[in-house]
Amino acid sequence: MIRYVVVLRRRADLTREQFLHVWLTEHLPMARALPGVRAVAFHAAARPDSDYDGMGTLDFDDIESLEASLAGNDALALRAHTATFADSEGSVRIVVEL
Repeated sequence: MIRYVVVLRRRADLTREQFLHVWLTEHLPMARALPGVRAVAFHAAARPDSDYDGMGTLDFDDIESLEASLAGNDALALRAHTATFADSEGSVRIVVEL
């Protein structure tokens, strides 16, 4: 099992509440619809003054499933949507084995 982890910072022009609203009500359903994804979890930072605003995880059967999913049109739309609420350069991504 492979987990794709994204630790997000919100865009500077958004409040924490605006970030969380878009991330949880718009982005989460898009992530759940990715082909091959087995589980999705989004977690808001416990403290508003945290260096990061949230962490998302997407689980896949294997690295090939992850790569195929990330190469598809659904993932392109997801990445474009991420730019509406998150600071891409200030965010961190890592792939780990479970």
